[in-house]
Amino acid sequence: MSYIKQLYARDIYFSDHKNKIVFSVFKLPHGAYYMRLGKHFYSSFDEEWIPTKEGVTIPLNIYTSTCLFDSLVDLLAVEEVKSYLGRAVNVSDETTSA
Repeated sequence: MSYIKQLYARDIYFSDHKNKIVFSVFKLPHGAYYMRLGKHFYSSFDEEWIPTKEGVTIPLNIYTSTCLFDSLVDLLAVEEVKSYLGRAVNVSDETTSA
């Protein structure tokens, strides 16, 4: 019997009680690893989360995982700077208005 083995899954975002985005890693029967970022919906009939066709699946190898990691680090750096600048602007606004 051949089947896809899920190795990792993490909920990333809930848009409401019936939709969510999931990051997962799985292994195919022939040994290839893939990662998927995709939408799932909650089926009240089956009472479980079911993946949709909306999303992206890419091979998991050293190149793709390094590119993904670099991209996430860049995004975190941008958000950190935005957060710092936001606090700096708020502090300077308070001191000039007082």
